[in-house]
Amino acid sequence: MPIFSTYNKKYATGFDKIINRQPRENALYEISTLLTRYESNILQVPLEEIEAIARKHRIDLAKDFLTFRKDIFREYLRFCLKDYYLDWNEKEELRHLAGMLYLSNHDISNVLTSERKRLFKKKTRHAAKDGIITEREKAQLARLRHLLELDHGIAKRIKHEVYTQRYQAAVRSANADERVTDEEMKILEFIAGSMGLKRPHLDTATYRMFNRYRTYWLIENGRLPKYHPGIILNHGELAHFRGAIKWLERKLEKYTHEPRGYSHRIRYAHAYVFNHGQLEPAHIPEHEYEFVESGEVYITNQRLIFTGHSCNREVRLRDILNVFPYSNGVDVQRKDGRSPFLQFDEDVDLFSMTLNRVLMNVNH
Repeated sequence: MPIFSTYNKKYATGFDKIINRQPRENALYEISTLLTRYESNILQVPLEEIEAIARKHRIDLAKDFLTFRKDIFREYLRFCLKDYYLDWNEKEELRHLAGMLYLSNHDISNVLTSERKRLFKKKTRHAAKDGIITEREKAQLARLRHLLELDHGIAKRIKHEVYTQRYQAAVRSANADERVTDEEMKILEFIAGSMGLKRPHLDTATYRMFNRYRTYWLIENGRLPKYHPGIILNHGELAHFRGAIKWLERKLEKYTHEPRGYSHRIRYAHAYVFNHGQLEPAHIPEHEYEFVESGEVYITNQRLIFTGHSCNREVRLRDILNVFPYSNGVDVQRKDGRSPFLQFDEDVDLFSMTLNRVLMNVNH
């Protein structure tokens, strides 16, 4: 298989065709063809032929077609680096090739560094694929860095980048079913420890969903969060949710139907699995509901508590007949009195799951 890429020859058009002048790009075709002839011994490439091609096509090799010249050098460098090592002969060949292509030291250094980084990253990704970096793999990567003559600081940054990406992939996998279990937490901790990631970085969106899905699983398994609210609770009463809402109440005390819109009925639903993506907003007509006040709502193991600036409300858990979550709030059906609709801007999912869990505990 040829080392160098083959460039297609172009044909003259228009005025160039009339005066029998070839396109300047044909210099690329002729140079790559010449190098292919001498690829078994690059040191024997005659410089005068390279220069003759340049004169023929009116190009300045020190200025024109820099990308082409760098690509030619990169192709031969990749051929030499198949064993991840440049011996003395290969270095001489690369120096000779770079001279013929009129590459500056800056250009040569950039290509060399880029290829060394590419190879080191490739091997690092392979080592990190299973989520475990063994002592043997650490030693192999250290040896590879030495063979490639790659700067220690650059190698360290590459490893951190690759390991972080592998950890993020593991987190996305754990997030896939919208629940993060204890077993998945152990796996993630193991991956981070194996790769030396003390504080793994996650992008904001992934981190937010990871925490939410972890909380989902904890709630569903009875491990409810605990808050220290700024209100007085009864003896033995614990707060498990706190959030900002608008408290609305039905104008009729009799509960005739739930608000229109798709919802989940969660009362007594011991096998209930919350999927916020399936919820639709509830329609709350003004003639049926009265806005009471904005404030904070708490779920405790005994009550549903609302605190506003001018009024408070509470509903004992045992007085709740049913709960209907929507994407914009939760309709709470109570035995007596006016049933509230709790309008949320966010965290309606956590509220609904927490309320469902404490209701299950009350009825056991």
